[in-house]
Amino acid sequence: MQIAFVTDTFPPDLNGVSLTMDRLRTGLESRGHRVTVVRPGGGLGRGRVGRREVGVRSLPVPGYPGLRFGMPSWGRLWQLWSVVRPDVVYVATEGPLGWAAMGVARWMGIPVTSGFHTNFHEYLHVRGLSRLQPLALRYLRLLHNNTALTLAPSQDVVRQLRAHGFKNLEILSRGVAADLFTPARRDASLRAAWGVRDGARPAPVFMLVGRLAPEKNLPFALETLEKLTDGRGHCVVVGDGPDRAALESRFRFARFTGALRGEELARHFASADVLLFPSLTETFGNVLLEGLASGLLILGFDYAAAGEYVVDGENGWKVPWGDHQAFAGRMAAALALPAAQRGVLGSAARRTAEGLGWDRIVGRFEGLLMAASSSPNPLSSVYSPIPTAA
Repeated sequence: MQIAFVTDTFPPDLNGVSLTMDRLRTGLESRGHRVTVVRPGGGLGRGRVGRREVGVRSLPVPGYPGLRFGMPSWGRLWQLWSVVRPDVVYVATEGPLGWAAMGVARWMGIPVTSGFHTNFHEYLHVRGLSRLQPLALRYLRLLHNNTALTLAPSQDVVRQLRAHGFKNLEILSRGVAADLFTPARRDASLRAAWGVRDGARPAPVFMLVGRLAPEKNLPFALETLEKLTDGRGHCVVVGDGPDRAALESRFRFARFTGALRGEELARHFASADVLLFPSLTETFGNVLLEGLASGLLILGFDYAAAGEYVVDGENGWKVPWGDHQAFAGRMAAALALPAAQRGVLGSAARRTAEGLGWDRIVGRFEGLLMAASSSPNPLSSVYSPIPTAA
């Protein structure tokens, strides 16, 4: 098949959506499909041989240095798809570029699908803009319901979207590279650099990984750990984002590494002991699977990836969504837990991750796109090119 991805984020951007899109493209190409990525950028170009990326005009995302969103670019999309007509379009992000892609695809009679990767409407609540949530939901619902299929990463998200009137939903979970993220990458020299003394009862290293932004609920976890350890605990924070400077200034006991990739990221995962995942706004949470694969004790709220793959007390710990008191209690328990018991949970976590490779995810994605590409795609009577229509 000839497949078009339309996304506001793609490598070298470092976030869950970007990395997921890259994994899906690589997997589809390995199965013989041709994938063109339309994204914010400087113009028409090519990556590796056989890979094509088309850059469109863009603007910076407010509050997120380094991230950009694509402008509508209707004419560019029409021209591109008139020359190389896709069998199916996959819209991964819901900005102006994604809206335009949905409209152009429908006008041209090209089957169009979409993915629900990010809870943007929940971010509005975190940022004190709750009054805009109904408008955001109307926008998202109209866009997704004008596609043949919307893919969401978990049953939890599917239930929420159905309750808000979204239709034609299917689950497309996420995978993990268990050959990259593995306990075998544990590095004693790195732990020593963190000040860890691995003796009979080594103090656990707590790790937080992801974008350092308000929606990730990081101050709660860091403040709790600081109180529990009187500021002497071991905590490593991996990632970057708009809140990094403020967090680094406020929580001086923690080590902030900035963004890491590949083997260096995997080495940091494997050298920690406990992965804290305090976010309450995820659609999935890819880093949780990376923590499972690395053999860490996982602690998260019971939804998204933790809700799907963590069995409390067997391969990790989870607490009811939003129960900060229970989360803090488990953090205290993790501090007191003997290393041997952490190891039992970590070994079970690793076994879980070994069955969550990307190949099965790509295979399902391929099947869903093929089914969409062969289905009739009449123009929708409710479609409007104006994003704010309800």
